[in-house]
Amino acid sequence: MKLHGQSRIQPVPNVLVVSPSHNDGFIKDDLDILGRFVRAIPFTLACWGGLHQRRFWGIRGLFVIAAFIYRLFRLDVQVVIFWFVVPLYTSFMALIARILGRKVLIITGGADAVYVPDIDWGMLKSRWHRIDFGIAMRLAHSVLPFSDAAKQIIMQNYVPRHIETAYPAIDTRFFHPAPNPPGPCVVTCCYEYSAGNIRQKGLNIFVEAARRLPAIRFFIVGTATDQAAMALQRSAPPNVTFIPHIPTRAEYRDFLQTCSVYAQLSAHEGFGVSLAEAMACGCVPVVSNRYALPEVVGNCGFVVPYNDLEATVLALQKALAMDSNFRNQVRRRVAAQFDSSFRVSLFEKELGRLVPTLQIPLLRIELGCGSEPQPGTIGVDLRITASTKMVSDVRAVGLRSECADEVYSICVLEHFDNPYTVLDEIVRLLKPDGQAILRMPNLGTYSAHLDPTHRFLADLRLWKMILKGYFEQVTVIPVGTKYRDNRLLVLLTKFLVKVLGFYELAQGWTFVCRKKRAVPTHAYMGWWQENH
Repeated sequence: MKLHGQSRIQPVPNVLVVSPSHNDGFIKDDLDILGRFVRAIPFTLACWGGLHQRRFWGIRGLFVIAAFIYRLFRLDVQVVIFWFVVPLYTSFMALIARILGRKVLIITGGADAVYVPDIDWGMLKSRWHRIDFGIAMRLAHSVLPFSDAAKQIIMQNYVPRHIETAYPAIDTRFFHPAPNPPGPCVVTCCYEYSAGNIRQKGLNIFVEAARRLPAIRFFIVGTATDQAAMALQRSAPPNVTFIPHIPTRAEYRDFLQTCSVYAQLSAHEGFGVSLAEAMACGCVPVVSNRYALPEVVGNCGFVVPYNDLEATVLALQKALAMDSNFRNQVRRRVAAQFDSSFRVSLFEKELGRLVPTLQIPLLRIELGCGSEPQPGTIGVDLRITASTKMVSDVRAVGLRSECADEVYSICVLEHFDNPYTVLDEIVRLLKPDGQAILRMPNLGTYSAHLDPTHRFLADLRLWKMILKGYFEQVTVIPVGTKYRDNRLLVLLTKFLVKVLGFYELAQGWTFVCRKKRAVPTHAYMGWWQENH
């Protein structure tokens, strides 16, 4: 019996991650995620002087290509991942990788993959860039756009070999609401802003909306980089505060927790990482009706026409009036749709498809981990302890279906009036070939009755009946013995349990459950459960 997940296959491949710069937090997140499966090696074009097309045909461009080829051979790279399609560089590097027999994966969906005519913004304005982008799409073994909106734009003009939406990873365990309710204020964030992206980010409308709501504090977080940005600051009303780029992630999270509304009034966003992080912190979103933004918000926020000042002001007023229940709903959407676990699973699948011999560690989750989790598991609990990695109700965990190889639930089911609500979630989380390890106390032991929070206590026969309604295979392992004080009785009980298999005399039972049923059944239903 395998209770502790082991790696499936051997060796760990090298993956080269090519990106324009090293400043983006979501690229760093991907490097961390990839590090779970492979040796992820960053290759940053900005560090090599290869960020601009005009440099491609010069000495710097040749130097970048030579360094790229050297790394392919020196590090025995098997997969090359490109973050964004950088004109000429990505297509040329992808061609070299393909010639040398390497797999190519492209992550795209930002300015590199669009042209927005009404603000004359986006790299695909140029016919040559469109051709170059198309070459990159054809060379890639797999294309991962940031959103369904980005995927649709790509597929309107190009036919990649394989394309699948890959939402950026949002760490909902790190980004979470503060214990105290936030003050009435509105924030928008960007890494930096200048003449080239003030309209793209909707900062002009943001400032004008602040002028209409003088009693509300507005914040723009980002670094001003040119005269146009400085002019925007000078023209802003006094209730707008400009904060330079916040350097640390913890400080950024702490700031978001103090804000009640997040506004993303952009003309284009391939996804909106800052938006999703703010939603995870409980900020009510107000976004423009462009590209991926409505997709991120869903029905948990306010969507307004782009560049419509009146509609924006009205939506901001409504968002500021939302209560804590709505803020919790906003956070739950991010946890259910964009939690980093989804991206982990997607990279696992894509890398496994590109590299069949890839070593993939098992994903093991413990529901109700408390302060003593099983080694190597992701601890899920409503209580925040040193072992809790995900704060969540175990009946509605914000992880995608069929993501887990193993699910642990140690002395948890008996705490619910209706244990089926937890079992339903366990079966949802488990992969078809996964297994559940569940422990419950014996109905007739001291440990079962001393805990006043126990709600559903059952004997061995009833637990087996219940679990066999969910799994085809249920194996019972006895834990301890029912009697503990009389030495002779303890020895006799151990003999009966360990040797003769009288498991009903055990202190509790661990059930190892495999082969989940496609349609679970409730084999036992008490009268108090009938309305659940």
